[in-house]
Amino acid sequence: MIRIKISFFSYFVYALKVFVILIISVVCLELLLRLTLNLALKRYLAQDTRQPYGERIKRIIFFPEEHTGDEYKADLICYYLPKDGLFFRGEKGRVRYHKVKVRGEIRVMCIGDSTTFGFTVDYCKSWPYLLEKLLKNKYTDVKISVLNAGIPGASSRQVKRVFQFHLIEYKPDIVLWRGGTALTDNYDFNPANIGKNNLRLLLWRIIYESRIFRVVCILLDKKSKGANVVNAAYDHILGRLRLEEKINGDVNSDFSLVKKIASDHGIKYVFQIEYLSYSEKNGIRSESVGLSGGLDDAAIIHTLGAFKEKAKGINYKQLFVDSVHLTEAGEAITAEEIYKFFLKEKLIDKIR
Repeated sequence: MIRIKISFFSYFVYALKVFVILIISVVCLELLLRLTLNLALKRYLAQDTRQPYGERIKRIIFFPEEHTGDEYKADLICYYLPKDGLFFRGEKGRVRYHKVKVRGEIRVMCIGDSTTFGFTVDYCKSWPYLLEKLLKNKYTDVKISVLNAGIPGASSRQVKRVFQFHLIEYKPDIVLWRGGTALTDNYDFNPANIGKNNLRLLLWRIIYESRIFRVVCILLDKKSKGANVVNAAYDHILGRLRLEEKINGDVNSDFSLVKKIASDHGIKYVFQIEYLSYSEKNGIRSESVGLSGGLDDAAIIHTLGAFKEKAKGINYKQLFVDSVHLTEAGEAITAEEIYKFFLKEKLIDKIR
């Protein structure tokens, strides 16, 4: 009996030692990755981007960690939301809008990530602001409000959910989406499917903020081509979701989900702004491709041709800060092409 007890105690001590060593190894690897990634980021910002763009790009890369303290709170449905309610980007920083529109007001809602927010430029140089200015100069007798609801660092799933559960209440007349095209969520999403256990939320936040987890996700996503490990992990921890590739034959992307949500709330005009990227290998290209099943070409506001024309004979860095974020010149081109589309389709005239 004594031998059995001693043997059990020895195994327990051995297992405890292994566990402690494993924890220490994980912590050391996490710290090493953080140090390595920070050094790589600083080198990238110093070599491949220009000020003031560099510091703004840095804030996007580290989002939402730097923002969850005083401004944002974790949210089971939308990942994170402002602590003091929704606000939009404005000339003086945060701007609130009344959910009830004034008489005769036409609202244009711009949803998306940091490329909609215009994080690399001042507010008065972002394409939503420039679009509003162009529209107001043209339609002087109409109250036009362009709401910049871009969320720096947001995934397309998060943008869709914020629109579905919050932004839809502002009753926009026109919705402009600039985001990914992969299907990452359900249309008939039920918040009850998300686990309400605070321990699950804490576990998710710890995992999500781990650099080990993010590196693993990047490697697996590249290997699987099209997989989204972050969303899969989120679903598994906080409530598994069953994705439908098509619902009613016309839902096959996050944009089509946004279109259907808008349509069900009486919003007729919903468009995707062509999402452009740049690389030394491929040049300027469109990421808004492969859409079908109810997404005709008229639903996309094309900007690729204008960018390629402008890029002739100049350095691409005059238009792109990095692979997707735009300079002031790039923002101006985007605003001008959207404005031309509005005039061509006579959208303001159709609404007022």
